[in-house]
Amino acid sequence: MIARVAVRNCALALCVGLAAGCSSPSGPSRPVIESFAADSTTVGAGQSTTLRWSVTGASSISIDHGVGVVTGNSVAVTPTDTTTYTLTAIGEGGTSNATATVTVIRPPVISRFTAQPATIPTGRSSTLSWTVSNATSLSIDGVGDVTGRTTATVAPGADTTYTLRVAGPGGTATRSTSVSVHAPFLHLQYDDPDAGVGKLRLVRNPASTAAHLVLDVQVGANALTGFGVALTLPWEAAKVTFSSGTGLILNASVLDPGSSPATAAATLPTSGPLQNTLVIGVARKKLSTADGDVPFAAGATVFSIGMDMNGIPAEGVIFTGTDLGPKSGGAMLNKAGAEVVSKPDFAIGILAVSL
Repeated sequence: MIARVAVRNCALALCVGLAAGCSSPSGPSRPVIESFAADSTTVGAGQSTTLRWSVTGASSISIDHGVGVVTGNSVAVTPTDTTTYTLTAIGEGGTSNATATVTVIRPPVISRFTAQPATIPTGRSSTLSWTVSNATSLSIDGVGDVTGRTTATVAPGADTTYTLRVAGPGGTATRSTSVSVHAPFLHLQYDDPDAGVGKLRLVRNPASTAAHLVLDVQVGANALTGFGVALTLPWEAAKVTFSSGTGLILNASVLDPGSSPATAAATLPTSGPLQNTLVIGVARKKLSTADGDVPFAAGATVFSIGMDMNGIPAEGVIFTGTDLGPKSGGAMLNKAGAEVVSKPDFAIGILAVSL
């Protein structure tokens, strides 16, 4: 009897000890994440997929990257870039985590495909160049596979349109450019800067001829507000003639310089630091102190520059927009004299006397 009472008291003591927090062989467990995955681990840009999970022992479940607290066992997501989602399950026994990655595949993009020069005499060559992204294979009609390259030299015998075709995990894309071929003769040639480049652009006027070239100072894809435009360009009088009286062609409907006198001028200094440089300035004429900046619509021609080939000069480049030199450039200024468009944002092409 005494032995039985002792055993019972010992057992009671053990129970009391456990209730008081004495060592125990087990306690509350952390939540168990049995699975966490995406229905589609690869999606195209703008597409959605569903994250699914199976979790036990959790009082709350959340997913990062803006998803937040979730209920049930699934949620739809539309990642903008490749994303690793982390599921966090919280329970009485602690926290558990699991991850699932969704890869976003973007379509290939051809941001540039040009021919330089775009016009060639018979027997000469032109260089095709391009900039692409998200592409794994590239080819050009009539040229062949150009994967891993950024240029190709072509010498067509007639006017030819070349089409660049690219492909990648996200799809395909195409873009074309043309090379015109003519009989050899000396002429003024101007190749526009790449499309879409520049807040202000110097582009060839369609009315130009082989011996008389007109270049338009044109607003780019976005409207601007300013007071005047200044432009300086390298010049070779032995190859190209510019008349200060007729070479500057104003467009008063866009930028009105007024008259008597007009606040517009163009000159070719024959000496000094700007020798062999075409210098042009056009500004709004202030009729009152209240006159301020004017709007320039996208694509508007601010003014134009006319020039003629000088006799029969030798071939040669007169200026290249990507390497104008320290004396040259362009800018748009506001009424206060601050630059609205600076030299790097003025897109200029290539002027040359060519066969």
